Amino acid sequence: MKFSTLALALGCVPVVVLGHAAPHLDAKQAAEWTCVLPHVATPADAVQADVRLHVHGLASNTTEGQQVVGVDATSLTSLVDAKTEDILIAFYAPWCPHCRNFVMFDDNENPEKALVEILNQEIILEKGPKVVKFDVTKSEVPAQFTVRGIPTVYLSLKSGAAVQYEANPHDLVGLKAWALGGHAMQVLAVKNSTALARGHLRK
Repeated sequence: MKFSTLALALGCVPVVVLGHAAPHLDAKQAAEWTCVLPHVATPADAVQADVRLHVHGLASNTTEGQQVVGVDATSLTSLVDAKTEDILIAFYAPWCPHCRNFVMFDDNENPEKALVEILNQEIILEKGPKVVKFDVTKSEVPAQFTVRGIPTVYLSLKSGAAVQYEANPHDLVGLKAWALGGHAMQVLAVKNSTALARGHLRK
C-alpha cells in the first residue's frame, strides 16, 4: 500500500478497520480517501496538528470565498434538534490530506472549487439538504455521530435519523445521489404522513 510522504508527515495513516465501512470496501480502498482519527481528540492534539500544518507550509484560510457554513458541537446540535431541515455534515480536519482536497480547496488551491462547495451548489439547485462542515480539531463531535475516520459524511434527517455515507466521498456524483435520495425519502415520508392525517380528519 503506497502513501505519500505528505500523508505520513501529517499523521494520515492506513485504515485497517473503518468503523462503518461498506462491506465491499477493503482497507486499501478506504485508506485511499480516509485518515484514521485517534489523535485529535483533545485540544492539545489539535494544537499539535495545527503546528504540523505550519511546519509543512500547509496552513491556510479555509473559509474565504466558501459558502458552506462551518459548525461546532453547539451549533450542529441546535440544527439537528430543531428538526426543521435535513442536514448533510462533512466532518474533517485541516491536517488530513484527503480532507483538504474534499473540504478546503481543489488541486489548484481554489477554496471555491472544493468538492463540498461544488456539492453544496448543486444540492441547492435541487432543493436538497443543508450542507455544513465540522472541523473535528476545534470541537467535540456530538455523541449521535460516530467519526473514526475523516472525511466522514453524515445525513441528519428531520425524522431524527442520522445516516453515514459509506462510500468514497470524493465521488461527487455518488455522494450527491445519496444525499438527494435520502432527502427525497424524507420528503416523501412527510407527504405521506400529512396525507394520511388529512384522510383521518375527513373521516
